[in-house]
Amino acid sequence: MDTDPECPDDVYQTHMAAFVSAFIKRERRDRWMHLFSSRPKQLFKNSHKLHEHLDKSCCTESPEPTLIDPATVGMFFEFHADYPPLLVTGQRAIELGTGHDAVFSIVPGKLAAYFFHEGFVMECRA
Repeated sequence: MDTDPECPDDVYQTHMAAFVSAFIKRERRDRWMHLFSSRPKQLFKNSHKLHEHLDKSCCTESPEPTLIDPATVGMFFEFHADYPPLLVTGQRAIELGTGHDAVFSIVPGKLAAYFFHEGFVMECRA
């Protein structure tokens, strides 16, 4: 990940706040907003729970990402406190996210993907 540019914190915060507001079940939003904004060590430990907390009315499971244009640039975050959020292309997000728990936000609160470590993607569209 050394060659990928870091995402500025204000851009990360904008993307994650919009992701939480648009794609996470209402009763779980406060918790995820706290976890994403402060990025504590336990965020990685809780990353698998996000799958169950997504609003399934706007997030659908797919074996591979179909909404991601390989050339589109977005904010990528892989739930590790040690890894900063990055600005990457869709192709790079697929490379980094496949098999891991990660969020790729393309249009804040409108279009995103949650990569799940079990090998599928939740595509989220508002």
